[in-house]
Amino acid sequence: MSVRATTSLFLATLLVAISSLPADAQVVEPPGSASGLNRTPQSVGLGAEAQRRPCGGNRSKEMFFEGKRLIERNVSDSTGGNREVLEEGIRKIRRSRTLGHEETLGAYQLMIDAQTSIAFIYADPDFADKKKAMYSLGSLYEDALEIYPDNVELLYHASSYAPGGKSREEILRRILELDPEFSFARFSLGQLLILEGKDKVAGEAMMREAYRNSEGRVKEFRGRRLRAYLIQEGRHAEAQKILEEIKDLPVE
Repeated sequence: MSVRATTSLFLATLLVAISSLPADAQVVEPPGSASGLNRTPQSVGLGAEAQRRPCGGNRSKEMFFEGKRLIERNVSDSTGGNREVLEEGIRKIRRSRTLGHEETLGAYQLMIDAQTSIAFIYADPDFADKKKAMYSLGSLYEDALEIYPDNVELLYHASSYAPGGKSREEILRRILELDPEFSFARFSLGQLLILEGKDKVAGEAMMREAYRNSEGRVKEFRGRRLRAYLIQEGRHAEAQKILEEIKDLPVE
């Protein structure tokens, strides 16, 4: 099973739990988009043009593909994954780069996928272990953003970790400056403005725009979040209208 497939399987399961959260809970959206791009929170779309770049020597190339193989086979617990093997995969990817392998974007994507599984699936519920795993994930995002500061998908996935000391709102607004059509950032910013009590009118408008410009599972997710907010505000007729719109959406 591919990295993207196992990641999407995990997120599909997570989505069931997300749908029952209260309206003021800030969450990351599920995979998919109205434009057809597969923008999953755990498989960062770092740009196909940079996925294959000249490699260093044969040893660095071998090291990279050894790490890649370990990560892809263990990135999800649904395939009998193993934390220690994922950590070894990350070490091999890092080692390949010190030996001269230059597949930087692909390397970061693999390491982020692996560390995400470690943080959210394999990390011990013990606070210290979970905190350490999350810190390592945030550090990977920060390292990647030093090289690719304007990669909107990377910025979106990293926004929860507030890289570079910036607030999540600042990062989401920066994404929309770079790509006004990035609806995932628009919906998330709308939720954030409402959650933090900064601007309910603007926040709702952003959520509605992103909802209108989506389809399938993503539209259903956004509709449920918008409906929960409307119910919270006592606007039950509007909430019912949203429910009517999403209840018969085709299942992807």
